[in-house]
Parts: sequence; C-alpha cells; structure tokens
Amino acid sequence: MSGYIPRLIAAGDKRISYSIRRTVNRAVKNQSVQVHGFVFDLDGTLTLPVLDFAELRRRLQCPNGVDILTFCHSKSGKDKEKAFHVVEEFEEEGRQNTKLQPGVCELLKFLTQCGLKRALITRNLQLSVDQLFHLLGDPDNYGGPFTHSLTRDFTPTKPDPASLLYICKQWGVHPKSVVMVGDQLQDIQCGKNAGSVTILLNDSKNGEFKKQADFNVDSLDAVISLITSKEMFVVDREDAITDQLT
Repeated sequence: MSGYIPRLIAAGDKRISYSIRRTVNRAVKNQSVQVHGFVFDLDGTLTLPVLDFAELRRRLQCPNGVDILTFCHSKSGKDKEKAFHVVEEFEEEGRQNTKLQPGVCELLKFLTQCGLKRALITRNLQLSVDQLFHLLGDPDNYGGPFTHSLTRDFTPTKPDPASLLYICKQWGVHPKSVVMVGDQLQDIQCGKNAGSVTILLNDSKNGEFKKQADFNVDSLDAVISLITSKEMFVVDREDAITDQLT
C-alpha cells in the first residue's frame, strides 16, 4: 500500500477520478468524473465488525428482513423505551471491544493528501463516534478531522440517502463525485439512492449483496489500489442512470 502514495504524489497529480462506462448502440462511451470526497460507515468499515446483529434481533424479537431501527420506532411508550435500551446496551457491549480496521489511518491520510473531503455516517450513537476518534488519536495521524460525523440522530437514517445528500450539499458537490464505503446493505443502498459510487468492504457475512455495490474490496488497503487504477476504477451505468448524473 505504501507504494501508492509516493507514486501518486510524485507524478504531480493528486486528483482521483473514475470512469462511467455505458454502451450505446454497441459503442462504449466513457465519462470521467472527478471524486471530491469519501463517506464512510463506522462499525465493520472503519472499525472491525463486533456487532452481532442476529443476536440483537434475538434480544429485540425483531423479525428478519425488518429494519432494526424501524422496528424500535414502531413501538410506543414503555415498549419503545425498552427496545432502544436493548439497542444501547448492545452498542455499549460493542464499544468495549472496538478495534480499528487495519489500514484505516493510512487510507484516511492518503485521501487527505489527494485533497479529498472525508465524512462519516452511522446508525450508531454519538458515543460510538467518540470511541472511534479516541482510537484514531491525534488527527494528524489520519489526515485531520472529518468534516461531518452524522449519527442516527440525523433522520431518516441509512438506507435513505438523506444524510449523504446533506453532506454533498454541505460540500457543494454532486453526489456522483462522492464515494460511499461500507460493509452493510444499507450503506450500499444509501450510496446508490443518492447516485454516488459504492464500495463494499467484504466480510464473512455480506456476500449475498456483493453484486449490489459498484466495487468490492477485501481490505481498506485495497481501496487505495482501486481508486488509483484507471483500469479498475470504472463504473458501469445504465443510460437512464448516467443521464440523471450528468
């Protein structure tokens, strides 16, 4: 991984861009799009996955296929309070075991060196965000502070694209020039719904929706390899979708 940073900077071109590829009347057309920022999920993306959502569903008696936060919000009064108390206890257990994903500081610093903005969207509490930045340490270690860190207090939450679109508006950029990185289906859906590029960080539990992401990587190191390769960083889009992004 370390070989990519000196090579890119030495070339005097820190810009990161990807190509949108589409086929029109059997002719392949490419559109180059400059990337202006990256937005990350938290648990399982910037940190190692420690939350067992199957266990949380069991504790809540939340059916498979039903969004956990939606399930909690569907309750009222004491039942709603109890449900969110279960979620918060579960998240606290996770915070006790939180560890950084390998390569996270290197990737974040690399993005800053490329002039890219960075932000975070999580369905967790602010306490989990605070724990992340505690583990990251001095901002100089990871290229400086994030511009935004949105928790589930920002509604509607992922997979709704509202949080991502809000960040894009704050940045003053089109969603197509932003990359969403996550390990859960709602991360990919959030990015897709906004019109952004999506990268899924593979793990042993998310194989069933790999095809829904634009790109799959096995590590954060691989993100650098991907975005610095003109041959690899190519997105296939249907004509209608591409027209909407133009």
